Amino acid sequence: MGQAAAPGSGQGGVGLLGGVGHAGIFGTRTGQLLADQILTLLKSKAAMTETDIHESFHGAKSGVLIQSALELLETNGLAAVREEKTGGRPRRTWRAQ
Repeated sequence: MGQAAAPGSGQGGVGLLGGVGHAGIFGTRTGQLLADQILTLLKSKAAMTETDIHESFHGAKSGVLIQSALELLETNGLAAVREEKTGGRPRRTWRAQ
Protein backbone atom coordinates (compact mmCIF):
# COMPACT_ATOMS: atom_id res chain seq x y z
CA MET A 1 0.00 0.00 0.00
CA GLY A 2 1.13 3.54 -0.68
CA GLN A 3 1.58 6.25 1.85
CA ALA A 4 -1.18 8.76 2.52
CA ALA A 5 -0.59 12.20 1.07
CA ALA A 6 0.49 14.88 3.49
CA PRO A 7 -2.12 17.52 4.29
CA GLY A 8 -1.82 20.48 1.97
CA SER A 9 0.34 18.57 -0.50
CA GLY A 10 -2.24 18.84 -3.29
CA GLN A 11 -2.28 15.05 -3.55
CA GLY A 12 -5.54 14.20 -1.84
CA GLY A 13 -6.48 14.52 1.78
CA VAL A 14 -7.46 17.74 3.49
CA GLY A 15 -5.58 20.86 2.48
CA LEU A 16 -4.10 23.45 4.81
CA LEU A 17 -7.36 25.40 4.78
CA GLY A 18 -9.16 22.43 6.32
CA GLY A 19 -12.12 22.82 3.99
CA VAL A 20 -12.69 26.51 4.76
CA GLY A 21 -13.06 28.29 1.47
CA HIS A 22 -12.39 31.83 0.38
CA ALA A 23 -13.92 33.56 -2.63
CA GLY A 24 -10.47 34.66 -3.83
CA ILE A 25 -9.21 31.07 -3.85
CA PHE A 26 -12.29 29.09 -4.87
CA GLY A 27 -14.16 31.58 -7.07
CA THR A 28 -17.83 31.59 -6.11
CA ARG A 29 -17.56 28.65 -3.69
CA THR A 30 -17.79 29.65 -0.07
CA GLY A 31 -16.41 26.51 1.51
CA GLN A 32 -19.61 26.27 3.55
CA LEU A 33 -21.77 23.46 2.18
CA LEU A 34 -25.19 24.98 2.86
CA ALA A 35 -24.18 28.36 1.43
CA ASP A 36 -22.85 26.62 -1.69
CA GLN A 37 -26.10 24.65 -2.03
CA ILE A 38 -28.17 27.82 -1.71
CA LEU A 39 -25.97 29.60 -4.24
CA THR A 40 -26.55 26.74 -6.70
CA LEU A 41 -30.31 27.09 -6.13
CA LEU A 42 -30.18 30.84 -6.67
CA LYS A 43 -28.22 30.44 -9.88
CA SER A 44 -30.86 28.05 -11.22
CA LYS A 45 -33.68 30.59 -10.71
CA ALA A 46 -34.16 34.25 -11.53
CA ALA A 47 -34.93 34.89 -7.85
CA MET A 48 -36.13 33.08 -4.75
CA THR A 49 -37.91 34.26 -1.64
CA GLU A 50 -36.61 33.13 1.72
CA THR A 51 -39.73 30.96 1.97
CA ASP A 52 -38.82 29.29 -1.36
CA ILE A 53 -35.29 28.67 -0.10
CA HIS A 54 -36.51 27.16 3.19
CA GLU A 55 -39.01 24.93 1.37
CA SER A 56 -36.27 23.69 -0.98
CA PHE A 57 -34.68 21.91 2.00
CA HIS A 58 -37.97 20.27 3.08
CA GLY A 59 -37.44 21.20 6.72
CA ALA A 60 -34.03 19.49 6.86
CA LYS A 61 -32.20 22.76 7.65
CA SER A 62 -33.06 25.19 10.42
CA GLY A 63 -33.96 28.77 9.71
CA VAL A 64 -30.92 29.89 11.69
CA LEU A 65 -28.56 27.85 9.48
CA ILE A 66 -30.21 29.07 6.27
CA GLN A 67 -30.12 32.69 7.44
CA SER A 68 -26.44 32.35 8.35
CA ALA A 69 -25.65 30.90 4.90
CA LEU A 70 -27.57 33.72 3.18
CA GLU A 71 -25.67 36.32 5.21
CA LEU A 72 -22.39 34.67 4.17
CA LEU A 73 -23.42 34.84 0.50
CA GLU A 74 -24.43 38.49 0.83
CA THR A 75 -21.25 39.45 2.71
CA ASN A 76 -19.12 37.85 0.00
CA GLY A 77 -21.05 39.59 -2.79
CA LEU A 78 -22.39 36.30 -4.16
CA ALA A 79 -26.07 37.07 -3.54
CA ALA A 80 -28.22 40.13 -3.04
CA VAL A 81 -31.50 40.54 -1.20
CA ARG A 82 -34.41 42.88 -1.88
CA GLU A 83 -37.09 43.56 0.73
CA GLU A 84 -40.69 44.27 -0.25
CA LYS A 85 -43.25 45.55 2.19
CA THR A 86 -46.33 43.40 2.66
CA GLY A 87 -49.23 43.49 5.09
CA GLY A 88 -47.04 41.65 7.62
CA ARG A 89 -43.44 40.53 7.56
CA PRO A 90 -41.46 41.97 4.60
CA ARG A 91 -40.88 39.58 1.69
CA ARG A 92 -37.15 39.03 1.17
CA THR A 93 -36.19 37.98 -2.34
CA TRP A 94 -32.68 36.69 -3.10
CA ARG A 95 -30.72 36.64 -6.38
CA ALA A 96 -27.30 35.28 -7.23
CA GLN A 97 -24.77 37.95 -8.22
